[in-house]
Amino acid sequence: RNSRCFHQSWLGVATRARTMRGGRCAACMVLVLVAAVRARDAALDEYMRQREELIKGEYELSFAADTPMSSDELKAAVVWAKMLDEETRKHGEAGVSPFAMNFREARSLIGEPDEGHPLLLALRNMPKGAILHTHVLGWDPRFLIEHGTYRPDCYINVGEQDAVGISLSYYFTQTAPKTSNGSNWQRVVDLRNASGNATTFDNWLFDSMQFYTPPVQGVSEDDMWVYFDHTIWRLGSIRSFLPVFRLAVVHEFQLLVEDGVQHFELRGVPTVYDESGLPLNAEDVIRLLMKLLDQFNAESEDELSMTIIYSSARKKSQDEILSDMQRAAGLMAEFPGFVVGFDLMDQEDRYHALLYYIEDFFAINNYTQQLGLPQMQYFFHAGETTWAHRHNLYDALLLGAKRLGHGFALAEHPSLIHICRDQSVLIEVCPISNQMLRLVTNIQNHPALALLRNNVTISINPDDAEIYGYHGVTYDWYMASTAWGLPLRALKQLAMNSVDHSSLPEGQLASLRQRWAAKWDAWIATLLQQAR
Repeated sequence: RNSRCFHQSWLGVATRARTMRGGRCAACMVLVLVAAVRARDAALDEYMRQREELIKGEYELSFAADTPMSSDELKAAVVWAKMLDEETRKHGEAGVSPFAMNFREARSLIGEPDEGHPLLLALRNMPKGAILHTHVLGWDPRFLIEHGTYRPDCYINVGEQDAVGISLSYYFTQTAPKTSNGSNWQRVVDLRNASGNATTFDNWLFDSMQFYTPPVQGVSEDDMWVYFDHTIWRLGSIRSFLPVFRLAVVHEFQLLVEDGVQHFELRGVPTVYDESGLPLNAEDVIRLLMKLLDQFNAESEDELSMTIIYSSARKKSQDEILSDMQRAAGLMAEFPGFVVGFDLMDQEDRYHALLYYIEDFFAINNYTQQLGLPQMQYFFHAGETTWAHRHNLYDALLLGAKRLGHGFALAEHPSLIHICRDQSVLIEVCPISNQMLRLVTNIQNHPALALLRNNVTISINPDDAEIYGYHGVTYDWYMASTAWGLPLRALKQLAMNSVDHSSLPEGQLASLRQRWAAKWDAWIATLLQQAR
């Protein structure tokens, strides 16, 4: 212990120095410390290796892990990541989160694509593939006000609901509808002239066609849905007049193309009546839509395709639903590839569950087999609720639904998640609509993110964009991509999901894939060019 320590000369210190403890030299203590540090580093390296493996393993299970990416797409992914980081930083510096705010309030923070917002503009230009869940066609309120309410034959009910329409709904006729049950039909041009300010008057009309999320306190779910339905009714009452319908539908086609949409699937056959007040039957409306679409595509640089999912309401009786499904089957046979299936809509927590109509679903199978009609295809609204014990998801899957509308409650059902993943059932996610209808407050907490992490196939959809104050589906993509931090690879997969799970027949589906892929490659090139 008292002998000379030769390590001291190696360290360049006095050869006779001794440590304060037990006579050990300082050099020995250093070596012990070095060994300890190395052992700690080795343990840390092993920890980080295991951590990377855990992250990699989870990523490999995620929905976009196998999405192929070209060299240009990988470069563009870096550009997108920088844009996403900048958008996140911007909101962080402002100290507010648009995802936790109602979309009406968040809109001012998000901005408009043409106001110098690079990420939002990039998303608007991005080829989105297909909108698979929308009830909207020709519902642009400003367009309807301009092209409908300035007509001398347009009347509005400023009184109570009657047989013609609800309060603040519209009807086109040469003579004012008769007053009954407290209704009061007035010619809109007269009311506008009497108001003294056309702009203020038109803003009032516009506001009556908009849905604003009511507060939870004081407004029940049932009352909120009545308000929602009335808003839709008012918009539909203008668009339903044939001369306005023609204009509004073509205008909608243009809006969709400008929003980067290549295909859309409409829930329901629109209601239309002509100048004499007579309603068009479903066949005539469908033929008109097909004609308008062909004319639009003939004149447009960008091709748009569409299909219709015949839809009915959960509040109807069993006999009525069976009759509607028979009607749908007939239209599917007459318009193959255009009318593609059946859906049940309406407030899920209030009206009949799918199980209530189970005998109708068995009956329609026998009906189509006996008449040699196409087998019924289902695209059910299911799980548009925060009540996990609602069982529509079970029945929708057992009945063979190809897609589920909303599927908000699916995350509460692990076994159903496995079924959806294994059978490639797509969930039509509508993030903004789910927030507007009080299913979720903060879109960062939307259960669709958990579904993505579990490799469930989803697509992004607007549901009823026009009554929420926007067009197309760009804002839904914005909310999804920024709130959930989606990389470019994920955006590509979501767009491909919408294309691959569209209801188009194989030949048209192949064309849609080609159209989307060409536009996607061009968009990637634009991203890279702008980044230089």
